Amino acid sequence: QLHSVASQNEGFHISINGMRYRLTLSPEGRTAQIIEDKSTKLRETLTELAKLEVEKRPLDAKAARHTKRVLTVGLFYLLSQAAVIAKLTFYSRFGWDVMEPITYFITFGTAIMGFVFFQYHKIEYSYPALAALLTQRKARRLYQSYGFDIARYAELQALALKYEQQLLVLEPPRSMMVADETDERRKELYEARKLRLMQQEQEQAMDPTSAAVRKGKGRPSRVKSFSALDSY
Repeated sequence: QLHSVASQNEGFHISINGMRYRLTLSPEGRTAQIIEDKSTKLRETLTELAKLEVEKRPLDAKAARHTKRVLTVGLFYLLSQAAVIAKLTFYSRFGWDVMEPITYFITFGTAIMGFVFFQYHKIEYSYPALAALLTQRKARRLYQSYGFDIARYAELQALALKYEQQLLVLEPPRSMMVADETDERRKELYEARKLRLMQQEQEQAMDPTSAAVRKGKGRPSRVKSFSALDSY
């Protein structure tokens, strides 16, 4: 008599004539070697990526502070402009009759210049998009000044994502019926890395200071897509 039982906590079991056995998935042969090779490459890639992260983090912080200073200067400019217009309107001989068309053209001209700026850089007409653009441009200049290899960093992120995706496919689950917490954590880390890589690709695509754009070659190409089972 053969009877199969699935348990959420203990995996997959079978009962043969009252005797209970547990079935486990364990890769062997070429599959085990492939998993070991991919795991080793992933560890090496993550180690190198962690070193670059240590170098990159302070540069990103400097770029963020630069953006904050630029936006603060812009705020003070607008406040100064408002103060000057108020002074000329209420406490000078010009009065509202003279200042009304001036303020109209100042406002209209600022809106036109802002629209041209956002259209030129092909970003959303919003404060967060402007802040992101300023941060990206400053960060790229800092990378070049400090000799940080951003191309290698992006390459390592793509490689780590590739190895993680392949291992998700190759390695067996720890439970036949229910995903183990470790499996879920690995999937979450994979999805987070994938999201970060997509965000980097989008930032590079809209960054007008990238090398591909400066050379007139259009937008930088996206990282090539890959299959979870390729390059074995």
